[in-house]
Amino acid sequence: MRFSLLITALLLPGLSALALASSENPSTTPPWFMLDPRQDGIEGTSTQRLRSHPKFPKALAQITVAVIDTGVDIHHSVFRGKLWTNSKEVKGTPGIDDDGNGVIDDVHGWNLLGNRSGENALYLTNSSVRLIKRLRAKPPNSLSISEQSDLNTALEDLAAYRAIAESQISSSKAGIDAIELLKAHGLTSESISGLDAIESNLPEVLSAKDQARSVFEQYLSSDILQALIRLPKLELDYHLNLDFDESVKIDEAGNNDVSEHDSGHGTGVAGTIVTIADAVRIMPIRAVPNGDERDIDIARAVRYAVDHGARIINMSFAKRISEDRNLVQDAFAYAASHDVLLVHGSGNSGMNLDRDSAQSFPSPKLNGNQRDPRLVNHWIEVGGSERIRGPSLIASSSNYGKLSVDIFAPSEKISAPSPGNQFEEFSGTSFAAPQVSGVAALLWARFPDAPASRIRDAILKSARKYPNLRVFAPPASDALNRTPFRDLSTTGGLLDAFEAMKWLIHEKRAHNGPHSGK
Repeated sequence: MRFSLLITALLLPGLSALALASSENPSTTPPWFMLDPRQDGIEGTSTQRLRSHPKFPKALAQITVAVIDTGVDIHHSVFRGKLWTNSKEVKGTPGIDDDGNGVIDDVHGWNLLGNRSGENALYLTNSSVRLIKRLRAKPPNSLSISEQSDLNTALEDLAAYRAIAESQISSSKAGIDAIELLKAHGLTSESISGLDAIESNLPEVLSAKDQARSVFEQYLSSDILQALIRLPKLELDYHLNLDFDESVKIDEAGNNDVSEHDSGHGTGVAGTIVTIADAVRIMPIRAVPNGDERDIDIARAVRYAVDHGARIINMSFAKRISEDRNLVQDAFAYAASHDVLLVHGSGNSGMNLDRDSAQSFPSPKLNGNQRDPRLVNHWIEVGGSERIRGPSLIASSSNYGKLSVDIFAPSEKISAPSPGNQFEEFSGTSFAAPQVSGVAALLWARFPDAPASRIRDAILKSARKYPNLRVFAPPASDALNRTPFRDLSTTGGLLDAFEAMKWLIHEKRAHNGPHSGK
């Protein structure tokens, strides 16, 4: 699940990208996430320093990065010359599956959330809803103890999220009603000063003034409250609705519409990668809906990416329940067996993922904090960081964990492309993951014969560390309760492209020969 608005992320905290502001193409000045703390005083990725270094090697190959997401606006100017192209399809006959992969005209990628007639599904339910419907379809007495436990958990999950959505609607409506009542008693402007000008001492007016004051103090208005109602209503109507038929517009073939109209999140993620990497091809795969992604779609997306030459797969999504986890885990193992690097954002729930109660999928872990041995050399879990070194270095919403998150990368106020040839500011670990994917592509383009494990080692072993730094562990902001930065991830550090390049060069010299991958 990914979200593009703050209130939705608050309702259902998952892997979010918060679109903050729309703008025209930003200036040619490198964005902050590419800067270097030693040269610029900013805790960026040191990408600009790497790319401008005269003695570092130049790119020798184009690296294909699959972006499994909401789709990508492939017509945005930043992707010109940066898109993966299926050569058999682009040279083939329109309307024919020229390469025999089951997908027609997948010239620049694949949309799993559609059908061969060109229809696209915009909304899907949460995994808890899908699991409930599946298990309720079985005779009650046939459920195993494990299945009954899963059903109970899913029902509790659904009830909790519906209660949150209903509470949000109720709260917004109460604020609107209070403002409307006050307008009938002389409120001329939706502001604190407008409230203070009302002289009535009627109990209902005084109560409404208290209600409206809390609204205005949050810089909200009746119009904004009306907008806020639409979001939880969408949750109730679609994501949390046991009666919603989500698959009516989806079939096994899907279609080639990777730029489906809700592609803002994926466009920003892919755009961040091409901003960082100078020799990259983006393979858009639409499998992440408004709602929870289906495990079968993610598994098929991963296998499609591998079979069509992706060397890196970026995954900026997460959910609390995985209804077909083995299916997804086997697809990840398939990718690892083909030496593909899997990069995943850790999520924005402010959780310590080392805790048993902190369930988040997809995950490289099997039981507890034990990682799947098939993935240990091919998976990077990414947390989010801010631009200034200090106690607030870690993004307040980022997930973390000494055993669960590998490294932190810039995630806040990331300027990235958005549909319609625009740019927006995004925040969330959705945008930390493509920082790592971009750096991995940047490195791999210069050492194309290196195995994925070496690229992974270069990124993790060169992480920028601050052994004595103590930071606020998300989501806390208690100035008296800081945690050693080194204890929040396996590396205890930040992504540093410059140092990763130095590490690779040193390794090549140490082996006294080119990278053979052996």
